[in-house]
Amino acid sequence: MSSGALTQRAIGSLLILPVAALALFPPVGTLAVTVLLIALAAREAARILTKVLGGASAFWITVILISPLFAAISPALGAILTITTLLLFVGTVIRRAVRASEKRLEPELRLLLGTMAAVIWLSPLTLLPLLASLDPLDRGAPARWIVWLLAIVWTADSAAYLVGRTIGRRKLAPV
Repeated sequence: MSSGALTQRAIGSLLILPVAALALFPPVGTLAVTVLLIALAAREAARILTKVLGGASAFWITVILISPLFAAISPALGAILTITTLLLFVGTVIRRAVRASEKRLEPELRLLLGTMAAVIWLSPLTLLPLLASLDPLDRGAPARWIVWLLAIVWTADSAAYLVGRTIGRRKLAPV
């Protein structure tokens, strides 16, 4: 196991700590952390789904998943932005597919399928800000749960990395 990779992971975790601390200041901090998590998850999902399905757009995944968060300002605004964003995405893909030759039609359909699969896969992330409304008397409780969730994920990820480097022979998920 290389100590450089472990050091790099430790430094990365230390850089992420201030971002996680933002979640302790609801509702703005919770929304900011949610947007950041959605953007990072969208990038990773697009990378994986591009290899598996042949296409996905991290930009569109992020925009489609962030649009419902505007419901925190106004439910009508959240609904309008979500519907508008979905229509813009589908319209853009259809326009590109119509302009493309028959050979280019398949990549556009793969992009549509991959992006929508990622949106469905990552949609539970949009529920994180709703934790702030679970206990209106204790405004810090949801933030503590989000920080706890992030700590569990970081710990599990680091443990999986260390175990994989120590006793692993090949990747379990080669993608």
